[in-house]
Amino acid sequence: MLDNTSFDPKYDPDGINAVEDAESVSDEPQLNISQLENESVSDLADKLVSEIDLGYDNAEADDLERSLDLSSLTPKDDEVASGTHTSFEGMDAEALYEDTLSLMKTGRTDLETGVSLLRKSAIGGCSRAWLYLGQIYSNKSYAFYNPALAFDCYSSAAETGCADGYYNKGLCLSRGFGCQKDDTDAMQCFARGAEVFDPNCICALAMCYEFGIGCEINYEYAFNLYEKGAELGHASCANNLGGCYFYGHGVDQDKDYAIQMFNRAAELGSANASCRLGMCYMSGDGCEQNDELAFDYFKSASAEQNPIALFNLAKCYYNGIGTEQNFRLAFKQYIRAAKLGHAEAQYQAGKMYMLGLGTKKDPDAAYRMFSSAAKQNLTCAEYEVANCFFEGVGAVRNRANAYNHYLSAYEADGDHKADAAYRLGLCLLKGLGVKQQRHEAIRWFESGAELGSPEAMYMLGECYNYGIGTTADQEKAFALYLCAAKAAEQLAVPTKCHAHLFIAIAQCYEKGIGTAQDLSLAIDTYKHAAEHGDVEALYRAGCAIICQSQERSALASARTYFLRAARHAYMPAMLMMGIFSENGSGVQKNASDAKSWYAKAVVSKNDPQISLYEFPERFAENVTLHSEAKSQAQYRLGMLMARDCTSAQDQIRAFEYISISAAMGYAPARKEITKIHLSGGDLKTYYESPFSDENATFDGGHSSPNAKDLAIAMYKLGDAFFDGKGLLKKNEIASANCYKFSAELGMVDACYSYGWCLRHGVGTVENDAEAVKWLKLAADRGNAGAAYSYGLCCEEGAGTGVKNKREAMYYYRMAATSGHADAAKRYISLSDRGE
Repeated sequence: MLDNTSFDPKYDPDGINAVEDAESVSDEPQLNISQLENESVSDLADKLVSEIDLGYDNAEADDLERSLDLSSLTPKDDEVASGTHTSFEGMDAEALYEDTLSLMKTGRTDLETGVSLLRKSAIGGCSRAWLYLGQIYSNKSYAFYNPALAFDCYSSAAETGCADGYYNKGLCLSRGFGCQKDDTDAMQCFARGAEVFDPNCICALAMCYEFGIGCEINYEYAFNLYEKGAELGHASCANNLGGCYFYGHGVDQDKDYAIQMFNRAAELGSANASCRLGMCYMSGDGCEQNDELAFDYFKSASAEQNPIALFNLAKCYYNGIGTEQNFRLAFKQYIRAAKLGHAEAQYQAGKMYMLGLGTKKDPDAAYRMFSSAAKQNLTCAEYEVANCFFEGVGAVRNRANAYNHYLSAYEADGDHKADAAYRLGLCLLKGLGVKQQRHEAIRWFESGAELGSPEAMYMLGECYNYGIGTTADQEKAFALYLCAAKAAEQLAVPTKCHAHLFIAIAQCYEKGIGTAQDLSLAIDTYKHAAEHGDVEALYRAGCAIICQSQERSALASARTYFLRAARHAYMPAMLMMGIFSENGSGVQKNASDAKSWYAKAVVSKNDPQISLYEFPERFAENVTLHSEAKSQAQYRLGMLMARDCTSAQDQIRAFEYISISAAMGYAPARKEITKIHLSGGDLKTYYESPFSDENATFDGGHSSPNAKDLAIAMYKLGDAFFDGKGLLKKNEIASANCYKFSAELGMVDACYSYGWCLRHGVGTVENDAEAVKWLKLAADRGNAGAAYSYGLCCEEGAGTGVKNKREAMYYYRMAATSGHADAAKRYISLSDRGE
């Protein structure tokens, strides 16, 4: 009896379905006679396996295959194959069969002639000839491969009363090989063979009754048949009889006797029985647990190319069960089982390829293994295929394919259902491979959270925290974060959003988001996230310590966290190290060290990169943190250098750092720029402009005197960056930022300059709609250049969506009256055309 949950090579404890090939599974079964020992009686439930020994010499068949030279053969039709050979006239069928077999073994005749002679022998009544012809026609490696003819040959052998003919015909009927699949007829063939006490047919018939194939389930009758087969010394019958005792099918349960039967079957050569014994000793079910014996039995069964045994042997090597841990040998056994079509082995081999564990890292091979296992409906493999497409690892990145595979993995209700739900939500949240639908993403995150996915809980919490796809609810967000943390801590391997999750919890404690403020808990949680290698958590732990206490010991403790983060090139931590050295916070003042840290922050290229597993709004906050830290580092470095200037070059470099900081939006730097502008200091050459400050115009005159000074200073700084005036290097991004800031303060000339940058994509992203807003504002306040540019937009319909020649002429005329030559030409051109 084969238990369908533990011992069947087509269904092992981890859900394995065996197929022929690890990389491409053929839909057409191959019934090579020499391989029939492990053929299934029926694939109705995809769970049967047979160890049925053939009623003739398998070695004889193997010798025949080795002796045949097939390199020059071409397919022949049935008429050619059934010809005669005159030199054997008068010989009886049995003698003809023996002589033909001898000739083929020794290579004294080719396969074509051999088939012809076998046909003659078979027609003469030799059942063994029909069987060999069936073998030849059923073997894909032979030029005569023809499933229908193979079935006819086995049927002819059966008609002579040959038990092996009944058995092989039954196999064909059970698999639909060369004929229409018919379990009832298959069962009847096995019954005919069992009547003449053929052990193969007895075993096959017993399995039909055990699993209800072509008949009603009858455990007692199956048990009796297995018992008869075992008495005849049939290994499979002895093995399956042990299964009946093990599970109490058709007989009272007796695991001790079951173990004895498994041992007897193993002694008779049953690899499946050895595999069963290995699993019994590994689990201690029916016997005392003994990992060493389990390993030995798996190793013995694996020698017979038993895929379940190979898989379990690999697990023993992988986990060090009954032997020393050896990833290389584990991988080798997984590959052997994978090539025999063991889906779970294919999956495990794929994981080892992906990790480079026990073998060279090979994502392409990993993907192929996952794909083969996925074709056998192994859900975990389907999920890994989706990951390959999603990440672009081992396969070309295709998020649409990934989405579809995640959906299949979810619908399969396997172990990765929760993970698949989370990934589906992630795709919908960010529009990866599918149209962005944040409300729909919430539904998938909720499903994943209910199934226990910590990632789904975290992302659902983020949605509630930021009010994305649902109504904001910070208390609910905090509760979800805690649930996610609890679920994540139970995992052996941290989730990909592990650090983000614990930072989110710490920030809730630190700022009182959805819970009472508690700096001590915030610090502890940041430290926990830092233990998982998150550099941001180190920095935030230092900041939280400072918020909790300004005592020297607290500052010294905070500094240690900043130092650890700074050594990982985390730029905000470099800034804090500079501030500590500059101010003597928790350490002796040291301007030189401060300059060094500020300089490292300024040149740092370790800007935040968005993670697929990070919430977009939280990433935006992180970007702002880095931008503000970098601008402050620029300013502080510039100020330190300005105080210690020993040369004009140092003075210029100091001004350059302060200017870039101002362009990045750091308020103290902008104030400093205004001071320099108003003082007319040594760097006044950087503010040369074509107009006097007195003539500067502002939008509606709403700016305060201080704001006007800042606006003018920033506008001139924008010009300096745009042209690379003096010794300032040309910097279009800084220029556009300066123009924007000045424009927002109401300076009309800056409105025009910023609008021009937007129109042409200089220093900023091209945006015609935003450009026309600023250009019109400047034009209506009398800026000729803006009037001309806005007129062009109206004429072309840029940023407005509709061409308006009348409005274009109005603004061209406005610019022309102020002396704009190009505007006058456009106005005259349109007038001449009567537009």
